[in-house]
Amino acid sequence: MLIIKKEINIFSPTNDYIFKRIWGHVGNEKITQGFLNAILDINIKKIDLDRNTITEQDILMIK
Repeated sequence: MLIIKKEINIFSPTNDYIFKRIWGHVGNEKITQGFLNAILDINIKKIDLDRNTITEQDILMIK
């Protein structure tokens, strides 16, 4: 019997860039809201990600 293994790259949300792309990217407000509601156990009504002062370029340059 032939067994074929396919390697899958999974990105860790603990990486600064990946974290920002998931929870800090404009368009992901619902994901961010759900995440914060779950970990803070409060009801957040609105998230505005347009005011984030750290850009993706800043994160990549820091690393």
